[in-house]
Amino acid sequence: MKKIIYCFGVSALAFGAFFTYECEHHKNNRKNYREEKERPSAAKDALQFMSDAAAFPNNDIPPTGYSKAMAWYIENNKTERSAAARTSATQTGPVWQNIGPRNQGGRTLAIAIDPIDTATLWLGSASGGMWKSTSGGIGANAWNYVPLGFQVLGVSSIAIQKTNHNVMFVGTGEVYCYGSNAMGLGDTRVTRGSYGMGIFKSINGGSSWSQVLNWTYQQNRGVWDIVINPLNPNSVYAATTEGVYKSTDGGITWNLTLNQLMCMDLEMLNADTNILLCGVGNNGTSTSQGLYRTSNSGGTWARVSAGLPAASYAGRVTVAKNPTNNDTLLVHIADVYNTVGIYKSIDKGLTWTQITTTDIVSYQGWYCKGLAIQPGNINNVLGGGVNLYQSTTGGTSFSTSGANYHSDIHDIVVNPSDPNKIYILTDGGLFRSNDWGNTAYECTGGYVTTQHYIGAVSATDTTVLLSGLQDNYTIKYFGGYTWQAEVGGDGCYCAIDHTNDFIQYGAYQYLNVYKDNTRGNTFGQQILTNSSSATGGNYAAFLAPYLLCHSNTNYIYAGGQALQLSTTGGNSFSYMGANPLNGGMQIMAIACSFTNTDSVYFATNPDPTHPMKMFFSANQGANVTDISAGLPNRYPRRIAVNPTNSSELYAVFSGFGTGHVFKSVNAGASWTDVSTLLPDMPFECVVVDPLYPANVYVGCDFGVFYSQNKGLTWTAFDAGFPDATMVFDLEIAPSARYLYAFTFGRGVFKRSMSDLTTGIANTSNKKDMALTLFPNPTSNDLQIQFPNDAQSEYMAVIYDLSGREISKQILIGGNETIPVSNLNSGTYIISLRKNSRPYLYGNFVKQ
Repeated sequence: MKKIIYCFGVSALAFGAFFTYECEHHKNNRKNYREEKERPSAAKDALQFMSDAAAFPNNDIPPTGYSKAMAWYIENNKTERSAAARTSATQTGPVWQNIGPRNQGGRTLAIAIDPIDTATLWLGSASGGMWKSTSGGIGANAWNYVPLGFQVLGVSSIAIQKTNHNVMFVGTGEVYCYGSNAMGLGDTRVTRGSYGMGIFKSINGGSSWSQVLNWTYQQNRGVWDIVINPLNPNSVYAATTEGVYKSTDGGITWNLTLNQLMCMDLEMLNADTNILLCGVGNNGTSTSQGLYRTSNSGGTWARVSAGLPAASYAGRVTVAKNPTNNDTLLVHIADVYNTVGIYKSIDKGLTWTQITTTDIVSYQGWYCKGLAIQPGNINNVLGGGVNLYQSTTGGTSFSTSGANYHSDIHDIVVNPSDPNKIYILTDGGLFRSNDWGNTAYECTGGYVTTQHYIGAVSATDTTVLLSGLQDNYTIKYFGGYTWQAEVGGDGCYCAIDHTNDFIQYGAYQYLNVYKDNTRGNTFGQQILTNSSSATGGNYAAFLAPYLLCHSNTNYIYAGGQALQLSTTGGNSFSYMGANPLNGGMQIMAIACSFTNTDSVYFATNPDPTHPMKMFFSANQGANVTDISAGLPNRYPRRIAVNPTNSSELYAVFSGFGTGHVFKSVNAGASWTDVSTLLPDMPFECVVVDPLYPANVYVGCDFGVFYSQNKGLTWTAFDAGFPDATMVFDLEIAPSARYLYAFTFGRGVFKRSMSDLTTGIANTSNKKDMALTLFPNPTSNDLQIQFPNDAQSEYMAVIYDLSGREISKQILIGGNETIPVSNLNSGTYIISLRKNSRPYLYGNFVKQ
């Protein structure tokens, strides 16, 4: 297996050196990666970007924000959100269909192994729910989604009762920090992934679930670990962001026993279950991070000091016990970035001795974790950070493993029936090893949990797609369910030239953009390069936008603290207008007219001293007009222009407490909130149907809505989605009339738009009249049937999907033929005009 080496540029201010980050990847879908430059806090920046967008102007999302939005959603869309409505078997029309990736996974936080049948595994994903495998995770279709029956995405902990494997507990919510500069980078907002709803319990092996710790109205909390007492299964403990909770009645009631924020790891000793140890960290406001111990089943806890560092550290504290002799334990203490030390106890955690200061977290001490002692051999220890580390000296020294695995490890678990078999949870899903980490292989077949920020679709071929993912690169689609990685890092904005889909663009964080002329096979030309600083002040946003102009794809707009433009297909860029544009705020969204390259809209993020700004320029950004009046002071997520009317546009916003979808019909001179009939929650994307521009689609953290009247009314559009699907991008494939949804945690979906033919095609008031086109598709001639009025003369006008007029022809009522052999392949609109007024419409495909 070839080892892939990445070299990351790191700010001299933060570390004054370069890191080498190495990891191997699955040969079937982890290849052709490009070198990337990544700041040490890149994982943190990805989560912080989402947290800031959802929380601003507050420090955190409202505790009841998502729950209120979901209550509204269910009340107003009972049919769409019913269980039956989400299954394609009950649908008579088109539904959303998942197209993978089924050959790679997303960020994975939790695993549980069935105590009776160790081939049965359960995984908890960061924003894709819970999954089950009965083949040990092995096979192309090893995993199946397990719905909890609640609108929850982040599964952070799973526990199975050892004496009755039908009894299970699941903890939800992914929260790493309670703000207040906890990361040492000047942040005041919480660092979190997806929301949770407390703890759930099943008594029938996961077939159904009940909510036993109800945090529906505290969805900014998280549950990081659950332990069931093997000697008394009614005694259950949960390490949460709020402290350690205990239940003595099998989860019916819970009481707080350790009142410390950010309890993230919990171990119970096997021989004496009265003794538990808890790792407390990742809370910048507390002075009490460290290791806590109880010897009376949580009756009292004390911070362990004997042999452990006295200072308070803001990283994770991870505990591992020797499975065959719990007198011996190891604890790994980290600060925000690096290992502080690994410590050993031989007296059940009462006293400790430092055995090494070797760094095994590699700049992500707040994020990554993993520590395991091999049963029967105390000298063999595994540690997890960005990389997998091995020790044969009981943890006194470590070396990086040569195994094949994805970076950013979130846990290491040993198979209870085979001490050589281990399970490694990563940002790319589950990896397994049968030889204690010397070699490993990927186990993500069918585990559809990738987190997509953005997507791009070919205008002529529905098997040609790109997408940018959280810590899983920019990947390309082959058809079926297989995708392949192409550009490393966090995949960000991507684009496919609609005039030639061999020309493609991919990027990683902070506006580092690559171009490819081989349909996504090489990405060897970097057309935009931006460095990053570990202390902030980056020129471009983490997820920075760039855009190919539809009317001339050699024109590319890109946004950092100023607008840039290339007129040469990316060979060179020039700053347009002021730099910085708005006090150093970063451009978050860009949209351009479909019919000319000069008209461009763009928006910058807000902060406590700079409000959100939206701008319009009629001369490529050289001069701009502030069109922010009437828009909310929230993070702008996307802008969409009507392809047939450059003055009509839509903008969507994240956050809570305001409208989220706004429309202008006068190039932003005034705005109308068209989201009064939508839930109050973050909206992420918007797209206008080029064939039927009255049809508008918006994606939010609970799915998709569509309007067939330019936002006057909205309808939920989720049939076929799993629960609470976070839709971060929507793209239309004009050649086959498919709508694609790129989701944050559930891969990519597509849906036929064959049933959505209102708008332009149905604007005629004469319902008994129709414009019939055949053959359709056609390669040479197009026959037109329309109302037979021999006294009238008609004008047939053909437009492409950008609204550009292609040809005209005079017709007389009845049957007529129009030659189209000279047209390029694609979809076209034909307008039949009578007395110079639009009369009937239709569309056809030229092969």
